[in-house]
Amino acid sequence: MQKASHSNLTCTVNTALGRIFLFAIVSLTMVGCATVTKLEHTPEELRAAIRGGELVEKDDRVVVKTATRGEMSLVVTEVDDKAIHGVDQVVPIDDVVALEKLEFGRAAEVAPVIFGSVMVFVLVSVTTVYAMVYAIL
Repeated sequence: MQKASHSNLTCTVNTALGRIFLFAIVSLTMVGCATVTKLEHTPEELRAAIRGGELVEKDDRVVVKTATRGEMSLVVTEVDDKAIHGVDQVVPIDDVVALEKLEFGRAAEVAPVIFGSVMVFVLVSVTTVYAMVYAIL
C-alpha cells in the first residue's frame, strides 16, 4: 500500500474545503431575497392611504420620492397625520409623490442563523480534516 504524499493530501483537502465554502456562499445569496414594491397611486391617493395607516407602518423600509427633496430611504419609526418619521429623517406627507416598500421574505429573516450554522459546519470540517491529515502524516 502506498502512503499518500503530503502535497496530494493537502491539495485534496483544500479542494474539498473550497467546495464547502462555495456551497455556503451560494446558499446565502439565495436566502437573502428582498422584494421592492412600487405603489402605483396618484400622489393624492398615496397621501390619503399613508394618513389612513394603510401603506406605511413602523419598521417598514421605504424609499419615498418627494416633490422638494428628491428620493429618501428610511426605516419608519412613526407615522402621524403630518409626516413619516425615520431615525434621523422626517418626510412631510404633503411632500410625498411616490413610494416604494422594501420587504424581506421569511428566508432573509433566518439568513443569520443559516450563515452561523454553515460557518460552524465549515469550522468543524476544517478542524477535523486537518487533524486527520496530520494523523496520517
